[in-house]
This record gives sequence, structure tokens and C-alpha cells, in this order.
Amino acid sequence: MWEHAAGDRSLPVGLSCVAQACAELDGDVEYEGLGLDGEARARLEADAAALVERYYVLEDPDKVTAIGMELRLEVQLGDLTLRGVIDRLDIDADGELVVTDYKTGRAPSEMHERQRLAGVHFYAFLCEQVMGRRPSRVQLLYLGDPIALVATPTDQSIRGLERRTRAIWTAIERSCRDEDFRPRPSRLCEWCAFKAYCPVFGGDLGQLAIGPAETALAV
Repeated sequence: MWEHAAGDRSLPVGLSCVAQACAELDGDVEYEGLGLDGEARARLEADAAALVERYYVLEDPDKVTAIGMELRLEVQLGDLTLRGVIDRLDIDADGELVVTDYKTGRAPSEMHERQRLAGVHFYAFLCEQVMGRRPSRVQLLYLGDPIALVATPTDQSIRGLERRTRAIWTAIERSCRDEDFRPRPSRLCEWCAFKAYCPVFGGDLGQLAIGPAETALAV
């Protein structure tokens, strides 16, 4: 849709892009690997169309100036490489950068808002490091509700993010050195690719081939 010029991004155009994207999936190895039948494919396309319709409730794309889609950024922080892929980077009416991230699920409770915004604050940090400019705001567009969560990056939030990132990497290095990988079971275990090897579920980590740790974190 963002390949269309401003003024030509109406809802019918957005829905036509959904149909085009679904058609382009035919023959895709990963998509075909899902084993979806005709009914399941129709539901997938309908769900995607519903998300696009909710997007139009949150903002008018004709009034958005997007300068980057699926924008890949990389920053070196000491011996640590930070990488991220920004869903959308905009320029607002004041010429300021805006980071936008789409979420297909429901918005978090007020208690968990700050945690969910941590990812887009990370993108703001990458933008500042790569482009020399801090975004004026970051926003999460929850298409399941639809609700937008908006925050303003500050000196404090950027410094805090950098400290947390260094602390996380230090903890990872320590765990690798001591071979201390304590499992923390949760509902997410149902989607974990390593569940079959996890001792919590009767697995054996010795059967898992693990290469050298890479000094990189990605969001």
C-alpha cells in the first residue's frame, strides 16, 4: 500500500493489496509448509483484511509520509552488534522522525504498557545511533482492538535502554561461560522450537547441536 502515492491509499486500495499479497504466497515454500486447505486460506485472508480495516480506524495513510518500510538497522555497541527491523519510519509534519510498529494482537493492560513499548524505544535508540537523530515519538498500532500506544523517547529512556542491553548481554555471556541455562517454563513453551530438548519436558540438551555464541542481539 505504501507504494501508492498519498491520496491513493484508500481502504479499497488497502484491501486490494491484501488480496495481492495472499496471491503472491502461492508457491511459497514456508506458506505451503503450513498445509492450509482452501477454507483455512480463506480465513487467513479474511483475518488479514479485518486487520487492515482496523488500521484505517487508527490513522489516515494518505496523511502519513513513510520514508522506510521494514527498515533494517545495525549498531555496534562495544563488542556487541545490535540489529533491528523497523516496521515503518515516518517524517511528521514538523520534519521529525516517527517510529511505527504494527501488532496484530490485542493491546496490553495499562500495567504492561511500558514493557511492550520497550521494543520501539530500542528502535529509537538505533535511529539515533545510525541517523544522528532521535525520533520525536514511537508508536505501537494494535490492530486487534484497534488502539495506538504512543511514547516520547527521552535522554533517560535511551540511557536506560543502553544499560539494560549491556546488562542482558553480560548475563548471556556469563551463562555461556558457566553453561548455566535455567529453564523458565511459561505458556510460551508451547511455541518453543527447543521444547523437545528441554529438561523440563524430559528432553536432553546433549542431543542439540549448538554452535559458538554470536555476539549479536536482534529485536
